[in-house]
Amino acid sequence: MQISVPKGVRVKLEEATLYLDFLSWPAQVVNALRQLLATINIQLPALLAQLLVCIILLLISIYLRKNAATATSAAHKLGAYSVFAACLVGMISIVAVWIDYQLWPRNKEIFGQIRFQTDMAPQLELLDSFGDSLAAESQLDALGVFTLRFTPVFADPPATIRMSQQGCKNIDYNVRRTDLFGEFVELNWRCEKHV
Repeated sequence: MQISVPKGVRVKLEEATLYLDFLSWPAQVVNALRQLLATINIQLPALLAQLLVCIILLLISIYLRKNAATATSAAHKLGAYSVFAACLVGMISIVAVWIDYQLWPRNKEIFGQIRFQTDMAPQLELLDSFGDSLAAESQLDALGVFTLRFTPVFADPPATIRMSQQGCKNIDYNVRRTDLFGEFVELNWRCEKHV
């Protein structure tokens, strides 16, 4: 079953997506921190990692604000205020993601159609930001219409739809914010053999 999003709402979602994509660097910092901690066998949930990054950015901001106020050279002041502003943007970005998730809860399904030319359709897998499977339930009919069902996690959306077939290279599709609100996803599959 496909949920249709009214055109006016779709335009507003796409505009909001553009703004939130611009502010995506803190999410990349959070994911890098989570991956670094995972290498030393510390699994940190996305929300906790985001909170930790917010606290770190807040402490850096406080330090730089005090440092800029006592700076004697204009270059030192400019540098301190620039990093201070970047830290504030980072904190605001993370809080904006939290508010976004509260105001617009995500669907538990991603819908779409995959176009393929062979007799055999590829397998679809939903991955998180680490590239790990979200164990999503996948349904694909003969026409290539698919549904991926998953359990949403607050502030940690699915990142990738992976198309795979034995003997072929994987093709990844980066999940967009609008895809999580019922936007119909169109995928193309072509088997490129492993070299």
